[in-house]
Amino acid sequence: MYLLWIANNGSLKQTDDSGKEISLFPTVSTTGYEQVGKVDCSADGKTVTYTYDKPFADWEGYVNAQGFVPAHVVAAKVGLSSAADIRKAYEAKDTATLKKIADFWGTGFKTDKGVDPTVDLSGGPFKISEYVPDQSVTLVRNDKYWGEPAKADKIVMRIITDDVASAQALANGEVQVIAPQPDPDLLNQLEGISGVNTTVNGGFTFEHFDMNFQIPLFQDKAVRQALAYCVPRQDMVDKLIKPLDPEAKLIQNRMFEPFQKPYKDTSGGQYDKVDIAKAKSALEAGGYTMNGNVYEKAGQKIEFKLMHKDNARRSAETQLIQASCAQAGISVIDDSDPTWSTRLGLGQYEAVVFAWQGNPLLTAQVSEYKTPPDTTHLLTNYQYYSNPEVDKLLDQVLVETDQVKASDLLNQVDTIMWQDLNTIPLFQFPDILAYSEKVTGVVYNPSQQGPTWNINAWGAA
Repeated sequence: MYLLWIANNGSLKQTDDSGKEISLFPTVSTTGYEQVGKVDCSADGKTVTYTYDKPFADWEGYVNAQGFVPAHVVAAKVGLSSAADIRKAYEAKDTATLKKIADFWGTGFKTDKGVDPTVDLSGGPFKISEYVPDQSVTLVRNDKYWGEPAKADKIVMRIITDDVASAQALANGEVQVIAPQPDPDLLNQLEGISGVNTTVNGGFTFEHFDMNFQIPLFQDKAVRQALAYCVPRQDMVDKLIKPLDPEAKLIQNRMFEPFQKPYKDTSGGQYDKVDIAKAKSALEAGGYTMNGNVYEKAGQKIEFKLMHKDNARRSAETQLIQASCAQAGISVIDDSDPTWSTRLGLGQYEAVVFAWQGNPLLTAQVSEYKTPPDTTHLLTNYQYYSNPEVDKLLDQVLVETDQVKASDLLNQVDTIMWQDLNTIPLFQFPDILAYSEKVTGVVYNPSQQGPTWNINAWGAA
């Protein structure tokens, strides 16, 4: 827990090759941890006390097993005699030792070259017995787990990146549990498999259309507004989502899912329906004129690449956007790419459709929409969106322990983003979960990422 704090509190810095000051540890977000002033460890080694310099909204749910790595392994791999030496190095500001710790923390637990039993330890009901890159991970019951033992002796996690192939594997009995991307044709296929339970639930994930603010075209609000008028959100819901969930509606909030109590429509209803006339008017008011079939200004055509993961639903989304926005004089180029997530993290795209996986924490959205430190290290604000008013409100969210007040602040942020149009929410993901009747204990949980949240309870029927 001490290592988790020093790795994520943002206090340790280094200079990169371009001369920019960045975090010594390659953390995704410092949210919450940077507000902890000190960490005290008890003499018996079983109690850790985090003391906050400032209140933190999500203090109750923030310190959990996600992100933990075994400190004694890190210490051994960088030549320290014990995990306690990590604390000594931090308190002594021993830069050289801290750099070694940070480097191993960031790279030492990667499994691209296989599993190292001296490094890849388990703190859960299962442990890894075998890893075949791009094929499978085999879990066996952890005999040293202190909680209730897992029901299953062994579980094999197959790596199948194609949803249709995963459904076929389920039908053939090669796998027993899958959670594929939502797709009407795939749902029909799954519902036709004998001996398989299939459920569709409104999840903690929503699809959205994002523009990269490092691209000059999207710095022009007239362009963003025209896109908000021509992106066919309702059409996507009707054609792609309602066949899965007949009750599906437009999502009108980026901060909360429809099943959460603070959710409200902050959009003002302005962009509920496609309005090609208003899209054109916005562009013409911004100084654009039609050249052939595409609007342009000062030689800059409104033409861009829309990046997305290569699957059937995202391809369909792109086609709907292309057809609708072409009527408004906007050219959208399909940029399907299997490496899309890597490019997203590096900010190497023009526009993108993808999904955020939400969670109940109120501060989860802070790093996604707060101004990033620089254009080289975008953290999770892949758009490089920046609004001082949004930053101020998000800073208030971080220290607001009253959940109602914090929720109200987030809805204020969302109202501003409907004005900025930095991102356009599309629809809530209906989560598909399909599993064989031969497996017991599989339970859908919208607050968790994937079906394996209670894998210790899975067993044979």
